[in-house]
Amino acid sequence: MLIEELKEKFLEDLQLKNKSPQTINSYSKDIRFFQQFLEGHINGQVYIEDITEEDIEAYIKYLRNVRKLQPRSQNRYISSIRSMYIYAFKKRIIKVNVAQYIENVQYLRKERDYLNLQELEVLFAHIEHPLVKIAVMTMAYAGLRISELIDLKLSDVDLVNKTMKVTGKGDKQRIVPISDTLHEILKDYLANLHPRNSEYFFATKKTGRLSAQYVNKIIRESVKKAGITKKVSAHTLRHSFASHLIKSKVDVATLQRLLGHTNVRTTSVYLHTDYDQLKEAVNVW
Repeated sequence: MLIEELKEKFLEDLQLKNKSPQTINSYSKDIRFFQQFLEGHINGQVYIEDITEEDIEAYIKYLRNVRKLQPRSQNRYISSIRSMYIYAFKKRIIKVNVAQYIENVQYLRKERDYLNLQELEVLFAHIEHPLVKIAVMTMAYAGLRISELIDLKLSDVDLVNKTMKVTGKGDKQRIVPISDTLHEILKDYLANLHPRNSEYFFATKKTGRLSAQYVNKIIRESVKKAGITKKVSAHTLRHSFASHLIKSKVDVATLQRLLGHTNVRTTSVYLHTDYDQLKEAVNVW
């Protein structure tokens, strides 16, 4: 079977599993790059049965040496290829899964920037756009991803019971409690700012919903005005939420559920250690 045909079957399977359009589009782009690399090497069409483990390893070297991708980005491409091969093997399209033993690229994870409580307050004060300010506060106080925030609908938010039904990666849903602080902010927003012509919770009068690009643009401008030197994006707010909970002694398992992580190892990237903590640790003896 041609890799192009397999790609289409794989994407159809993702649609049947109700994967989000963003997820399907990402897989499509990743596999298309892999396909183009292989076709360029043999100057013709590629059959999935003819691809070897060495071909995949050559592609990974290409991502590193030619495209100059960081290890994290390389691993995303590897994951997409691996997922397609798992599908092909399960459907008996291939007899051998040559991607099975392809390992992720190892790298030292850098601790991500997060904003302390004072920095968050300064950021809030410098966001002039009322809707974006509330969106930013929601991500900071509830730990939502930007994609989860902009997809949130009016029917997903229960201000009576103080909960939000959030749809995360892989269309997995979770219930996120609304804090007392955030509850007052959202209640005031619905009463005075929501345009009423949109099913989305965070909605503009013009388009009926927010865009991730616009929110990040306002965040970058506001961070600059606030004099904050850290690199801040919408995801930094989610990271700040998680980091403050960890510092407040909330256990990792609880944080994992709040963030919607499948694996606790993913949650562990939000653990921070500073010099004072290290010094305190060695002095317990």
